[in-house]
Amino acid sequence: EKFVSTGEALVGPYEWTRYDVVCLPGSFPYGGMENPCLTFVTPALLTGDKALADVICHEVSHSWTGNLVGPKTWEDFYLNEGFTMFLQRKIMSRLHGEEYFDFDAILGWDHLKEYVMRIGEEHAYTVLRPVLEGVDPDDSFSVVPYEKGFNFICYLESVVGDKAEFEKWLHDYIQTFKHKAITTDDMLNHLVGHFTSGGRNVDFSKVDFKAWLDEPGMPPSIPGFKSALLDAAVELAEAWKAIAAGGSVEAAGSIDGWETTQICCFLNRVDYPVPTDVLTAMDKMYKFNSSTNSEVLFLWLTLCTRNKWTGHEDKLKSFLSKIGRMKFTRPLYRELKQVDKDTAVAIFKENRERYHNICSKMVAKDLGLE
Repeated sequence: EKFVSTGEALVGPYEWTRYDVVCLPGSFPYGGMENPCLTFVTPALLTGDKALADVICHEVSHSWTGNLVGPKTWEDFYLNEGFTMFLQRKIMSRLHGEEYFDFDAILGWDHLKEYVMRIGEEHAYTVLRPVLEGVDPDDSFSVVPYEKGFNFICYLESVVGDKAEFEKWLHDYIQTFKHKAITTDDMLNHLVGHFTSGGRNVDFSKVDFKAWLDEPGMPPSIPGFKSALLDAAVELAEAWKAIAAGGSVEAAGSIDGWETTQICCFLNRVDYPVPTDVLTAMDKMYKFNSSTNSEVLFLWLTLCTRNKWTGHEDKLKSFLSKIGRMKFTRPLYRELKQVDKDTAVAIFKENRERYHNICSKMVAKDLGLE
C-alpha cells in the first residue's frame, strides 16, 4: 500500500482498482511480471524479513510505466523498464531516504557494466534502442533497457537541472500518454516541449541523443552517484583483499545491520582471487552459505564457483534445482561452465525439465548445447 500511495503522489492515480500478488512455483523465470491488477513473482523473493521488497516496488511501478504508458515496439523497451527503474528508485527513496536512490543506482550500474563487458562494448544488444528485426526477443533481453535506460532518464533530469520540476514533467508525461503505446520520439517531443515553453527555457541542444539511443556500449555520460553505504562496502571488500593476500581475518568488519543492497555491493566488489581458506573464513563470519536471501546467496555462490571452493557445491546444486529465475540460473551456469563444464551440463540435464522453457532454452545456449 505504501508503494502504491507513494507512486500516486509522484505520477497520479492508480487506475487498476486493486493490486494483488501471486507467488508462482520456483520454475518461474523472472523476478516478477507485471499485469494490471496482478503481479506474478518468484518464490525466491521470500526471505522472511521482506528484504527483497524492492522487486514488488518495481512491479508496482509498472502500474504507471509499462501498463499505463508503454512502448509500441520491443525496440523502445526502455520506455517500459528504464522509466520503471527510475520510478521504483524514486518511490523507495521517499520511503527509505534519498541515499537509497544513489546507492541502488550504483548497484544497477555494476550490473550494466558486467553485462556490457561480458558480451562486448560493440555488441548490438548493448544499444538502448536496438534494431530487433529478425531477432528473438529472448536473446536480446538484458539489463540494458533497465539500467542504461534508467541512466538516460537520470541524465535528462540533470540536463533539466531541477529534480522537483523533472518529477512534475514525469507526472504530466504519464497523464498525457496514459492508456497509449508510444515511441521514443513521442516521449522526447513531450519532454522538450514541456521544458521549452511556459517560461521554461532548458537547453537540450548539447544532448547527444544519438549516442545515448543508437550507439553501443556503456552510457556516454558517467553518473555522479555517491553513497556512504557504497564507501563502507568498498572498504570491507578492500579489507578482504588484504586478507586474501595473507592478512589477518581480524581486519574484516561486521555486516550487522546491513541491507541486502549493501551486502550485494560488497560481494560484487570481491572481484579478485580468493583462496579457499579465506572463503571458509568469510562464510564462518557472515554465514553466506546458509543465507535465505536469494540475491545474497546467488552472489556468494558465484564467488565460490569462480574461486573453486568445494564447500559450496551442495548448496549450488540445491539452489539450481529449486530456483529457475534466469537472473540467477544463467550466470551461475556460465560461471560453472568456466571451471567444470561437465558438472554444469550434468546439473542442467538433471533439472532441465523443472525449468520454464525460456530458461531451459537460454541456459542450453549458454552451455553450448544448442
